[in-house]
Amino acid sequence: MTKLMLVAALLIGTPVFACPQFPHHPNMEKAAQDLCAAHKAMHEAIEANRKDLGGHGEQAEKAMHAAMEQIEQAAKFANEHHK
Repeated sequence: MTKLMLVAALLIGTPVFACPQFPHHPNMEKAAQDLCAAHKAMHEAIEANRKDLGGHGEQAEKAMHAAMEQIEQAAKFANEHHK
């Protein structure tokens, strides 16, 4: 997921959440899949509660976006430094 996608998702409030694949990093791929599932569940919880979770649901989504970015950066680093 690019930073532009993240900014767009946060600005328009949609559940844009790319779930990348990491074929050479099965543990990171599993983490990304789990995070995608958690993000989907959190988004559904926010919608089910009419977006009234005291702002905490949205903060959780932002944290998940940041976590996905870190997973992507970890895979990129591993690809560049562990050949």
